[in-house]
Amino acid sequence: RRLGFSWHTIRAMAAAYIRSRIFGGSRNTLVLTSAFLISTFNPDDYAGIRSTSFYRTLSDDYATPLLRKILDGEQAHAFAIKAVKYAGVRDGDTFGHDPTTSSFLSVTLTGRKSRKLSLRNCVMLSAGFDKDAEAIVPLLAAGFGAVEIGSVTPEPQSGNPKPRVFRLLEDSGVINRYGFNSSGHSAVKSNLESSLHSLSQIRSYHSLVPGSEGSIGVNLGKNTLSPSAVLDYTLGIRSLGPLSSYIVINVSCPNIKNLTKLQDDLKPLLDECCKVRDDVCERKMIFVKVGPDLNDESIKKISEVIINSDVDGIIVSNTSSSLLTTLKSPHSNEKGGLSGTPIKNLSTESVKKFSKHLTPKGVPIIGVGGIFNSEDALEKIHAGAR
Repeated sequence: RRLGFSWHTIRAMAAAYIRSRIFGGSRNTLVLTSAFLISTFNPDDYAGIRSTSFYRTLSDDYATPLLRKILDGEQAHAFAIKAVKYAGVRDGDTFGHDPTTSSFLSVTLTGRKSRKLSLRNCVMLSAGFDKDAEAIVPLLAAGFGAVEIGSVTPEPQSGNPKPRVFRLLEDSGVINRYGFNSSGHSAVKSNLESSLHSLSQIRSYHSLVPGSEGSIGVNLGKNTLSPSAVLDYTLGIRSLGPLSSYIVINVSCPNIKNLTKLQDDLKPLLDECCKVRDDVCERKMIFVKVGPDLNDESIKKISEVIINSDVDGIIVSNTSSSLLTTLKSPHSNEKGGLSGTPIKNLSTESVKKFSKHLTPKGVPIIGVGGIFNSEDALEKIHAGAR
């Protein structure tokens, strides 16, 4: 009780203990069950104990190692999405809207033709976590300035064969080769519409200023067997663009055959995407997402294409396939895209190189890759992300 537990949670933990004694079960099972009860059923308890040594021991020494033994990388990803989704939004959630800090942390990105993307704060959740727009509302409630869903393909596809997600614990990274697994435009559109309806109700309930609940980005991809990348991306803009705050054209996933080759000749694709955007959602900004493995010549060429197009900005960067030989983990020989701490410096250097060409022209850059804390974020900002 001194730790801040309510009697409700104490009773629940006692019941879990009794069940484990009667029906069997390890100490780890009890700890995991208790952690689930604390974090799911009583948010006030969770907020009260998460800064204590008890919580850190529970999480770091018991729950996390146990989950890693039970769940592989992809299963843990799916579990996390479901946990966030079904945790929902509670009355105490105000979507990170704090009048004392919002003006300091907010940022407005300005694109072509005075298009703007206003973010309540500059901490955004990159695409790849909530691929199918299942948990947008609770993720925004956690305080993100924006949640970017996807990548989303026109038709449903399962992606590459499993296993395809590998933890690199020794390197604080992950290798994945998902391959654009997606529920498709139709299912994601339904999820987006449901999320927007919920956000509208929450905005009214909390008397929030429009936009203070956060922004939603839609990251678009192409079907693996599609003969036309232009058709797939433009279909995505028509279907999902009007429901988004901004649109991302992902041409840099290393797990789709020949996709990164689109970076070699972007102009036809981007011109057509911008044309369709102007038809269906003229005020929505379009960003291109590029990889971190580009050489200086490619960076210069892509920058020139963006400067001379109606694209509004760039996201740097996607996962890397060039640093796999530097890793320590037993899974370092797996093929796929590398993310996490190992790509931090490479990504930051890429931001710096693109900034040299784009910042003088007023093209906004969103920095992604290896950001674990505020110092990492500041490195991206100093390199040119804005």
